[in-house]
Amino acid sequence: MIPNRETIESINKILQLPANGNEQDWALELADKSRILEFIQILDSNQLSEMGKYAIMELILASYDDYLQDKEDGNNFMWETIKGRLDKDCGIYDEMLNYWALLNENDEDIFRVTPLVRSYLKIDIQRAD
Repeated sequence: MIPNRETIESINKILQLPANGNEQDWALELADKSRILEFIQILDSNQLSEMGKYAIMELILASYDDYLQDKEDGNNFMWETIKGRLDKDCGIYDEMLNYWALLNENDEDIFRVTPLVRSYLKIDIQRAD
């Protein structure tokens, strides 16, 4: 699922994101690791369409990946919180989760969040040497 322009503009407005309308990879470009819990709160509190939920979850995962570059998620608090939202609306995030799981990549060319997503999806990447 690729969120349409109307959805992105609506999310930009709700979250007051500094979008200029020319983003090629909206979620990655507007990720903000300091706002993850706020993004989750918006996901929980708004009556969003599936596409709106998908767009915010894209932003959450991109922000969480940035967060993991700088610090550890003590006791996996943030990840457990994110997983709860993934479970709540399971099925609509499949395409996005497969993106973050990087199923065809070795462990040297992955996102920081990739091992967590693979574990969530119960995917064990076995590499033949």
